Amino acid sequence: MTIKELSAENLLNLLDRRLQKHQFVVRYGAVILARNGEYKRQRYVRLYHVQDIVRKPPDFPAPKLGLGGIEED
Repeated sequence: MTIKELSAENLLNLLDRRLQKHQFVVRYGAVILARNGEYKRQRYVRLYHVQDIVRKPPDFPAPKLGLGGIEED
């Protein structure tokens, strides 16, 4: 197979299809060739609090505040 002017990513994708017992993995900015099943990708669970953007907060009525002695109508 002769390949010219092909990016590294596309070349690795082609090789990945041809290699049946191995896989390419990118980890820490490096490309690693590993056997199938030898490398398991790490999964992360991140929870975000989005209640303030999904639902409007309730508006509770507040008592009238004043300095005392002065009454407003």
